[in-house]
Amino acid sequence: MSLDVLDTFPNVQVFSYQIPPELTQPLSGALHNYGLHLRQVESIDALQEILLDSHHALVFFGLESVQELIQIQRCVNPKDALLIACQATRELPSGIQSQIDFKSVADLLEPSLGTDFVQRKCALYLELLQRRSLFQKEEQVIQQMSHQKDRLLSLLPSGVMSVTGDGYLIDLNEAALETLGYGREELVGAHLSQLLCEAKSEDPLLDWCEHPIYSVLTTQQNSDIGDTCLWRSDGTPLPVDCEIATLYPGQDPEYLIVFQDISIRKTEEAQLDQLTRYDPVTGLANVSLMRHFLLKAMARALRNDRRLAVLYIDLDDFHCINESFSESGGNSLLKSVGRRLKNCIRTGDLVSRYQDDAFMVVLDEVRHEKDVEKVAKQMMETLSKPHDLSGVPVVAHASIGIAFYPNGSIGIDRLIELAIEAMQWVKLNGKNNLHVSGAEQEQIQGNGFVH
Repeated sequence: MSLDVLDTFPNVQVFSYQIPPELTQPLSGALHNYGLHLRQVESIDALQEILLDSHHALVFFGLESVQELIQIQRCVNPKDALLIACQATRELPSGIQSQIDFKSVADLLEPSLGTDFVQRKCALYLELLQRRSLFQKEEQVIQQMSHQKDRLLSLLPSGVMSVTGDGYLIDLNEAALETLGYGREELVGAHLSQLLCEAKSEDPLLDWCEHPIYSVLTTQQNSDIGDTCLWRSDGTPLPVDCEIATLYPGQDPEYLIVFQDISIRKTEEAQLDQLTRYDPVTGLANVSLMRHFLLKAMARALRNDRRLAVLYIDLDDFHCINESFSESGGNSLLKSVGRRLKNCIRTGDLVSRYQDDAFMVVLDEVRHEKDVEKVAKQMMETLSKPHDLSGVPVVAHASIGIAFYPNGSIGIDRLIELAIEAMQWVKLNGKNNLHVSGAEQEQIQGNGFVH
């Protein structure tokens, strides 16, 4: 044991009470090596008072008074003072073994043991004191860190949850509780899976192992989870941006899950998506989304050896509607036409507004041309029924051009052009009719269909 231990415990005191005179000199010499000084105490009351005020003490106690030793033993915390019983002979006084618990008091110090024994006892006691002091300091640091953590988390505007390595909630800051709408007592001790919206089964724990948060907790790595979803107390989903940081690693790790409410961002993204992919007047897919859909459908058609059809639908004399009912009336008619066209197609097909008064429909995976013609005929019939424009019934007619794919080695632009050209053929031949691209010479009399 090095002397720097004494720098850690400058208040260590050493006392003697009624020790044999022949032990005083070796004790003093042994203690001097540790920079300690032996102080004699004259009365048991004075020793007891000293020990009550001292946190680190060694007491060398003579065995002249058994009752006094027992009294000291009972009043001293063994963590604060080390009692070393001393006698001048190897024989214990009669009856003392049965009255004193030497395991809790100390060892017997005999003259023949010499200074080495004293030094070992002192070194052991000081080492224990040092370890205890370091432990107390660590406890203080942890308490301060915990207090600072709680204060810091309470000031953060983001929601913060501390969780165990297996996903149980330890605590939440006020922002998290306010955002989710829960009381602290409702969530502390609960499993995180109860808050995750991505659960696919009735038991959230069954889906817990598939969630990205689970992977982060099991690998003990910090991670930006990104967008996920939590349940509010009212049962509504809350989109959040989530990040996980390791607070305490090891066998019993603790993690911080920091999340921010991104519902406003999600709403703005949805609005932006609506503007960039959908027509603002009719709410139908715009040209960009239509082309994306058509390209994927063309790839499927080639892969599965199927056909698809593109229908280009242009309203006849739409300018008259605008002139009679203004632009507002024209927009109302476009909305009505869009709704009716959607009612004529299957779930996997697409209706888009191509431009002005023109619409384009993609019918995916069609078996026969006659099936497409049947759909086109239904569209013409439903569009010809009166539309209500501010209480005024208005009948709309349309010219429809049809093109099929695959058709040689044409691409998407040529496919659309063929549908437009077929529609223009109808416009040049009386309007309000249907025409299939490449079939100009094979008209069926009476119904206006061309095969």
